[in-house]
Amino acid sequence: MSVAEYVAKQRNSQIGQEIGFVVRHEESVTDRTMVKYVTEGILLRELLSDPMLSSYGVVMIDEVHERSTNTDILLALLKKILRKRKDMKLIVASATIDAFEMVQYFQLKNESAPTSACLFIEGRQHEVKTFYSTDPVEDYVKSAVECVISINATQPIGDILVFLTGKDDIESAIEYLHSQLAEKREKERMEIEALPLHSSLPFKQQMAIFEPKSIRAKRRVIFATNIAEASITVPNIVYVVDCGFVKLKAFDPALGISHLTPCPVSQSSAIQRAGRAGRVQNGFCYRLYTEEAFAALPAKTPGEITRCDLAYPLLMIYSLCINSIRSLDFLSPPSDAQIRRAHSMLVAVGAIKETDNTSKDISYDTSADTSRLYSSSSSSSSSTSESALSSSISESKLALSTSPSFAVTEDGLNMVQLPVGDIQTAKLLIEGAKRNCSVDIINIVAMTSVKDVFLTPYQFDAPTPFHKAEAVANAKRAFSVAEGDHISLLNLYRACEHHHFDAKWMEKRSINLKMIEYVCRVRLQLRKKFKQLGLPLKTTNDIEVIQKCICAGLFANSAVKYTKGKDSGRFGLNDEGDDGDEEGHFVTLTGGVRIDIHPNSAVFAYPPTAFVFDEIVFSTKKYARHVTAIQPSWLIDVAPNFYAERTATEAIREEALRHQQMAKQSKPKSVSEMMATGDAFMSIFSETKK
Repeated sequence: MSVAEYVAKQRNSQIGQEIGFVVRHEESVTDRTMVKYVTEGILLRELLSDPMLSSYGVVMIDEVHERSTNTDILLALLKKILRKRKDMKLIVASATIDAFEMVQYFQLKNESAPTSACLFIEGRQHEVKTFYSTDPVEDYVKSAVECVISINATQPIGDILVFLTGKDDIESAIEYLHSQLAEKREKERMEIEALPLHSSLPFKQQMAIFEPKSIRAKRRVIFATNIAEASITVPNIVYVVDCGFVKLKAFDPALGISHLTPCPVSQSSAIQRAGRAGRVQNGFCYRLYTEEAFAALPAKTPGEITRCDLAYPLLMIYSLCINSIRSLDFLSPPSDAQIRRAHSMLVAVGAIKETDNTSKDISYDTSADTSRLYSSSSSSSSSTSESALSSSISESKLALSTSPSFAVTEDGLNMVQLPVGDIQTAKLLIEGAKRNCSVDIINIVAMTSVKDVFLTPYQFDAPTPFHKAEAVANAKRAFSVAEGDHISLLNLYRACEHHHFDAKWMEKRSINLKMIEYVCRVRLQLRKKFKQLGLPLKTTNDIEVIQKCICAGLFANSAVKYTKGKDSGRFGLNDEGDDGDEEGHFVTLTGGVRIDIHPNSAVFAYPPTAFVFDEIVFSTKKYARHVTAIQPSWLIDVAPNFYAERTATEAIREEALRHQQMAKQSKPKSVSEMMATGDAFMSIFSETKK
């Protein structure tokens, strides 16, 4: 979006006219749009309705070195398309990728003449001096802030860009900077303006880095994730502080668990980060690691496709009538274990079904076949493409992807069209339609699309009383219920809706208005998509129905209470070397991974016996984020072929009984208790006008 805004400004045009953009939950295009900026995921979805991308004459893929899963899949599909469309031009751009490797990749077989070429463009790069830490740092967040303070005290005027791993690190760094500056004189405190920059920020907050500094500020400090490496060019940067880490998503196909974990950056990423300092003048890069550590870094970041859950991308590929992912030529092919696990997950969620019918294999390159299955769209508007896609899907039904061993189901066809990024969320939304609680599930999915709907808590220098850490913590507790985080978020959304999203009401409860505005946009897009697919939009007051629906969507991410020593043999775990407490563990039912509930969870203090969760994040421990309490027997009901009965009967029933006996009166109230006692929002779970 920021790039589209910038180009439109350079062209003296308004966004959405000559220059437009389409991202997952926002778009601005018209029939007059000549250049459209889209994410890789959006372009992949356009392939569903227009397999040959006939709407485009030129496709340019930028920042290829980031090697996201969607990028690698898109490159493989475009390579196929180029064999058929001699008129299409493909431009692949990157500042750090091995250009000759890319040229070789796009050299089509059986072509005597070169089909690709390499063009080097010298950028206007100023000299950047690089400094390394003499010794390894123990705490890169603290060291980064201390480096910022040192630069501010000793170096000439110039903005600072600090690379950290994620939202939590960024918020901690800003808070620590404020606490350190609180000890300084007022003038020095006012000279620094600190801003966050990460992908979970709403668009308007991301754009704050392009706005003029406040009147008193002489220096701006941007604390950013790797989004500032290439996706967004931060202006006026003279100094870069590189922590040397990046948070990458990894997937273990054996355990069936996705998790985010900080990893050392690659050399190419470190070079890219340093280059941010040389855009406007000679710059300086301060690396918080030794020169020897830099030499030991990998040359480049491994492609995400080799370390991610392939279930949703595989469904996308199957829906394009490609019956074997091995028929695609990837820069970095995924492992057999990934593919097998993804295929079995698609069967488990009902996206594909095994069949004994043998029929002709539909080839992606056979235009006669694809023309009867898809409706090509010549309009640049994504809404037109969506309408064509919905129409063609409803006509083709199960005929879309057929092979001798499996077929994409109607649920699978609906899942692949939903604007989500993983198969569990898609399954969750489809289950909501089946269980007559789709409005509630849409609200929950929209709420989990942002990292946090509450204001950032400050220990020091809180901009308002509602930003104080204690005020934010109290606000979270007011909305928390014993059923877990998903229901607590639904509780919060319904409360905001009940009060007509009144800004003052939300501010007093430490709710981030900008985040709620983004949630509303996501919600509207999902509702629009449900209407296009002909799926029902209904709500329910039965919280257990919603819990069971969440269980049906997230059944692969489940965990139960684990007692050290007692349950080791039962779950096949080894307690040796584990110095954790005896009662504090949970274990996942897929893979037996020991995890803990995230401290920010609504049920952290009084955890349930069993729960499902969105994801695992790594910090000091493995933490489950966004958990919902479940009855273990529900897992057998919603996924009978996925779980063996031994995982959900006697091994859990005993724990459930013990947990009930340990329950305390001070635990978070359930929704039914809140309604009965008139606490908090009374009738927010009663019928409201939708």
